[in-house]
Amino acid sequence: MQLHQWCSSGNFLTESDEADYSFSPEEIKTLGIIWQPNKDCFSFKVKVDCDNSFTKRAVLSTVEKIFDPLGLLGPIVTKAKIFLQKLWLIKQDWNDNLPKKELEE
Repeated sequence: MQLHQWCSSGNFLTESDEADYSFSPEEIKTLGIIWQPNKDCFSFKVKVDCDNSFTKRAVLSTVEKIFDPLGLLGPIVTKAKIFLQKLWLIKQDWNDNLPKKELEE
């Protein structure tokens, strides 16, 4: 099997004379997770559309765009889903603008 486009946060692969496995862009994107090999850290990007009015529908849409197959964002997703439950408890309709308190939150 011929390895290609192998990426590592260490320099040992790029210094190898046996084969050329080097592939080190600034960011590697796989399954919604962004890995930065130089910093050796993961990051996630979630696009929030601030132009539209904030409704329960818009909040749900934004929360469901978060794809986290490894569960690294579990605490953040849980907090967002608790916020959605709060919208249900105050009987917020799908297309009504959020009340001021919830909008600030």
